[in-house]
Amino acid sequence: MRKERIFAAVIGAIMITSVAGFAAVGFRVTGNTAAAPQQAQLTLIVERFLGTQEVSSVLNAGRVVARSVYQKDCTDCREKDQQLRSLVNAYPGFIIMQSVATETGEGFTTFDLVGRGGAIVDLTDKDAQEFFPLFCSLAVVQPRDCVILSITQPPATEPAVVDEPPAEQPIASSNETDSENTSAP
Repeated sequence: MRKERIFAAVIGAIMITSVAGFAAVGFRVTGNTAAAPQQAQLTLIVERFLGTQEVSSVLNAGRVVARSVYQKDCTDCREKDQQLRSLVNAYPGFIIMQSVATETGEGFTTFDLVGRGGAIVDLTDKDAQEFFPLFCSLAVVQPRDCVILSITQPPATEPAVVDEPPAEQPIASSNETDSENTSAP
C-alpha cells in the first residue's frame, strides 16, 4: 500500500512539472516578439510611394494594395482616385491605398490593385462598380461582403487556361479487342 502511494506521488509530481514546463516554454515563445517579423503600421491611405517591404508586408497579411498615381491637373484621375478611396474607407483592414498626385508633366498614371500572389489588376478602364468584385478576387483575407458576393455571383475574372489537357480517347475493353482480332480473316 505504501509503495502505491509513493508511486502515485511520483507520477503526480511528474505531471505537475511537465505542465509547468510546457507553460514556461509557451510563454517564452509568445513573449519573444523580437524574433517575429514586424508588420508595417500603415494608415488606410498613404499619400506617398510605398516601399517594397511595406507592400510585401501588406500582401503577406492577406490584404490588397490599391495604387493610384496620377497628375494633379487630371480631373478624371482625381475622380477615379476618390472612387478608390471610397472602397478603401468601406473596408478598413482589408485594403491599403497608395495615392500619389504628381506635378503636371511628371511621371505616369496608374490605377491598379495588387493582391493574392502579387497579381496586379489594372483599373484604368474599369468602372467603380467593377472595383469591389476585383478587390474580392485578389484578397486572401476577405470581408463578409466578399463572401456573400462569391455565393451570389460568379467570380469577377475567369482564371486563364494555360494548357488544355488533350482530349480523352476511349479505351477499348479487352473484350472488344479480342473480338476484333478473332473476326479478322
